[in-house]
Amino acid sequence: LDVRGNSTLDVTCPPLFPPKHGYLECSRDRGGSEMKGNVQESTRITNLPGSVCILRCPGGFRVSGSFSVQCDTQGKWRGEQDGVCIKFPTPHLTCPPDIRVEVSPGEDAATVQVTPKTDSSTLESVPSWVLSQGGKLRLQVGAINITYIARHPISRVSVSCTFSVTVLDGQPPSVTFCPAAQKHTLDDNSSSIPVTWPEPSFTDNINVSDVTRTNIPGNYFGVGSHLVTYTAHDEAGWSTKCSFKILIGSSMRRLQEQFLRSQLPKYHELY
Repeated sequence: LDVRGNSTLDVTCPPLFPPKHGYLECSRDRGGSEMKGNVQESTRITNLPGSVCILRCPGGFRVSGSFSVQCDTQGKWRGEQDGVCIKFPTPHLTCPPDIRVEVSPGEDAATVQVTPKTDSSTLESVPSWVLSQGGKLRLQVGAINITYIARHPISRVSVSCTFSVTVLDGQPPSVTFCPAAQKHTLDDNSSSIPVTWPEPSFTDNINVSDVTRTNIPGNYFGVGSHLVTYTAHDEAGWSTKCSFKILIGSSMRRLQEQFLRSQLPKYHELY
């Protein structure tokens, strides 16, 4: 007989416990409630034959496998119960480090490349125009914070990261140390001598990217005045120089020989 014939009225299925992170969505026959006067008194909800329960997962999770059961007339659950709730993978997102650049000579703005690393096909930016420019930005002097947001296309689970971009007025590197001029005298038997010096140092509002030089400490120099120049460059194209002289003179004996030679009659030069 059916439930109303009372032969299966006491048949129920045992309670179900959902897998971790999940919950069960059940449809049940509420035939166990009865009326007393004008007031309906409901008995506790039980899993009567015909009740169906399906596994559901909250946001950020999805069902793996199958979990859908029905209570039969024997008080047993029939169906699949191997489903579990597994977490959707969190999108990977890495923002660039904070960026400091300066305006190049002759320019009024700087071009900055800002490209995040992500495995998500759904990417947003704040401000939104950053993404619309493909990450290649033309920025005036000032500072801006940029936020990227990566979302999972199905679960909508999201992660975000923020970094800053600062654009400074352009200026050349500064010389913090430049050697003084040097004066040396050759000995009687030398035509040149090695000269060394402490190398110049520079600083910059962003970074000194390269330093070129015309000579290195330890080079040999002959008689005369020699200009040694160091040039510091930054990434924006600004540069500054440090120059100093190295004076090499002859020995007294050589000077005397040169003087006497200059006093000889011209015909002596033929012999």
